[in-house]
Amino acid sequence: MFNMISAVELIYRFEALLHLESTTYLVNNYLEPDSQRNRIEYPAKPCQDKTFCRTRLCGWIYEVVDTHELDRELVQVSMYYMDRYFSKHPLIHRDKPSLCYLAGMTSLYMAIKIYWNQRNAHFLAAFVKLSDGFYAESDFLVMEQTLLDALEWRMHPPTPQSYLDLLVVFLPRGACSPFTRRAMFERIKFLLELSVTVPFFLGKKPSCIAVAAFVEVMEHERAPH
Repeated sequence: MFNMISAVELIYRFEALLHLESTTYLVNNYLEPDSQRNRIEYPAKPCQDKTFCRTRLCGWIYEVVDTHELDRELVQVSMYYMDRYFSKHPLIHRDKPSLCYLAGMTSLYMAIKIYWNQRNAHFLAAFVKLSDGFYAESDFLVMEQTLLDALEWRMHPPTPQSYLDLLVVFLPRGACSPFTRRAMFERIKFLLELSVTVPFFLGKKPSCIAVAAFVEVMEHERAPH
């Protein structure tokens, strides 16, 4: 996690991620009306149901990930899949709210499948069970293909966590003890995990979220040691 890399390589990785988040993996805030997208405020009343749906889904995904002791970055990836899909097809989210839950569950299914290499039949059956039988295996398979088509098979988005892994390299080795470095990393990571659940951050670039959390923790670190 804290392996040192050269300055040139660090800059190269940052530039690559910045390019991807601004082009291939760009996500819009589909919860806000078009006239509100440039205003820094929470969605208006007509969007509250959609906001509740997304927040509830995010909480459910965290619960599943924590229960099965999976990497919490999977939540960021899963929510990206769903948010990218609905930012490209916002009317589907508005007119068919039941698809929100299916898309969210399928997004988590895909993230685990891709990042944890889970591909057996029992794995899909587990998600059918998680839905209490509301969705069949065929529903997940159809939604999986729909998401793949919408995302154009771009399944490795830059996440706030991926930026954090680079940002910690900026801290000189002698600036603080390994314990302090680890403690700061965990606090920043917590803020990034929390940001996924907050509608305000939907559509914000992962780099901006990561840098803001990094600065917030660094400014409140009283005495690094």
